[in-house]
Amino acid sequence: MSQKTVLVFGGSGTVGQGLIRVLLENACRVVAVFRSVESEEKAKRRLGNPPENALITVIGALDSEEDAAMLKTNICKAGEITDVVASIGGWWQKGPVLEQSLDEYNKVHKDGLQSHFIAAKTFLPLIADKEGTSYTFITGAAGNNVVPNAGFVTMFVGALMKLVSVVQAEYHTKPVRVNEFCIGCYVQPWDAMTSGSVSNLDMGRAIAGVVIHPSTRGASLQVGANNMEKLATSGSL
Repeated sequence: MSQKTVLVFGGSGTVGQGLIRVLLENACRVVAVFRSVESEEKAKRRLGNPPENALITVIGALDSEEDAAMLKTNICKAGEITDVVASIGGWWQKGPVLEQSLDEYNKVHKDGLQSHFIAAKTFLPLIADKEGTSYTFITGAAGNNVVPNAGFVTMFVGALMKLVSVVQAEYHTKPVRVNEFCIGCYVQPWDAMTSGSVSNLDMGRAIAGVVIHPSTRGASLQVGANNMEKLATSGSL
């Protein structure tokens, strides 16, 4: 565990913050990407301001290949990455898709699908040929089901799932483990939970289990409250 250096995209999100806290508690080194200094500082406060040698933060974006190249340069300064977790994109529920503007379509596409593509294109090749490495895409069950007024989520998460399948097929002979972690329950912060939700710490433990344990490869893991603990302890279902 202490030898793991995990690159986390989406460190300011609910799932990302839970994962970062769990990784730090287990002596992993974490490199977390934030879009702004404000989101970086807020996340650090919530995480208890961990030591700089344990949590390395990088400001950057995945809006373009040029942005990703700059981000890659800065991340590589932190040392060798062993694992990547991409928890990118948020919830969207603004009405029927055909009532949305093209600008809105492009924005949700950029946040929920294009950014994943750019992240994988840029960072998966860095670890693909190294033993003991992994790349984990975080997706959601809405990609398999039409949710009222959230059609863009179904469209773009569904497309992301297909992207994961293609990447898994194209990299199946490489040492890197490429997995999909599909969340099928409502995740809330550990200190602000409501009825029917699960803690982002529990979800973080489940994701960390997949990252840490070498048993899971090329999997599409459907994750809910009933199987998180098994993933946390064994890394597989």
